Amino acid sequence: MADKARAACKRRIKVRRRALKRHPPGDKRRFVALSKLASAIYDRYVRFRSPEDLEETIQLCRATLDLRPPGHPRRHHSLQNLAIYLRDRYKLRGFEDDLEEAIRLDREALNLRPPGHPDRHRSLCSLTVDLL
Repeated sequence: MADKARAACKRRIKVRRRALKRHPPGDKRRFVALSKLASAIYDRYVRFRSPEDLEETIQLCRATLDLRPPGHPRRHHSLQNLAIYLRDRYKLRGFEDDLEEAIRLDREALNLRPPGHPDRHRSLCSLTVDLL
């Protein structure tokens, strides 16, 4: 069963890598391809706990965030995703810098989701987990 799950993850990542190649730097939809690839690799990390997958996920998410600068309407998603990945790395390695950055990113995402925003609860929950 684990072999089938590994193979499925591998296929999904391969498809996402090909999609990223179709959106080179400068392409206005590149952030979507980066985000989907990061999600696929993170899924494999969650299933199989490969630290290399988590590192690549963080790298891809940082690249996504660079393409969603302040003022981008979906920046809060990239901020929160990166915060989650950094929190996981903190749990794995115990580096305080990762946790501090996760808290900062979650606070920034929360500021972009004011009261009444449909995803505000996600930012509140994520920040609460970081602070705990």
